[in-house]
Amino acid sequence: MTRATPARRSDGVNGWRSVRERGSRRLLYLYGWFALRFGRVPARLLIYPIAFYFYCTAPRQRRASRDFLRRALGREPAPRDTWRQFLFFAATALDRLFFLSGGTNNFTLARSDVDGIMGRPPSRGAVLLMSHLGMFDVLRADARA
Repeated sequence: MTRATPARRSDGVNGWRSVRERGSRRLLYLYGWFALRFGRVPARLLIYPIAFYFYCTAPRQRRASRDFLRRALGREPAPRDTWRQFLFFAATALDRLFFLSGGTNNFTLARSDVDGIMGRPPSRGAVLLMSHLGMFDVLRADARA
């Protein structure tokens, strides 16, 4: 088993935060309107050409993706691996749009041991574990429900 090594920042202390946004604000709003108006399935179909555009025009981000995947997978990533990371990033951003707008009807939220968590005495601590690739908007949407 190989051990992951810490990421080395070659672009300064701020890392990705110092990179300018490449997308168009106008197109982003248009896509958001489209997604909320027509739903998740048509919006997901548009993810493919959008992610492909960024995949083809972002050599620095592809290189960063390959570096990360090399450490995470313990092998040399194929172009398909990098493409999937771009695609999943876009899909997660779209899901966030729906969760933040309250449109969670198209999602299935699975819960386990809710009674065990909610029935705990207030003086006892608890650890809450969740998963959706780190998307805490899922937890917020579930709390509203």
